[in-house]
Amino acid sequence: MKMNTWGKRVRYNQLRNVFTSVTLLSTALSMLYTPQAHARDSVFTQKATGPLAWSTYEYQYANNTYMPEDRWKKNIDWLADNFKSYGYDTAISDGWVEGSTKVNANGYILSHNDSWTHDWKYWGIISQAKV
Repeated sequence: MKMNTWGKRVRYNQLRNVFTSVTLLSTALSMLYTPQAHARDSVFTQKATGPLAWSTYEYQYANNTYMPEDRWKKNIDWLADNFKSYGYDTAISDGWVEGSTKVNANGYILSHNDSWTHDWKYWGIISQAKV
């Protein structure tokens, strides 16, 4: 049975109305049922902040090189002096580790760059004492 143009138009309108109804119904239901989000209880959720960290990414990106160790120390000192009171307690070196070839037995890099005098353990102790 061949459908004429009028029949096709009626069928198209019926399908469009069904699709529109289903879309509106699903939108309305999703607005009525919103699952609650839960955060685990921690010092960060009690302070209403996540962990606050300072990243060296901008320096490395702008200069397309690793963070020199003396500059790293200045960042830690600056972070401790200016942002510790606001809850910042971590410094992060982000990327540019191609020049870091020294690894421990588990394959973790020991410093940000092989030119550094000190390893991450040393800087962790220094950072914890300051920040």
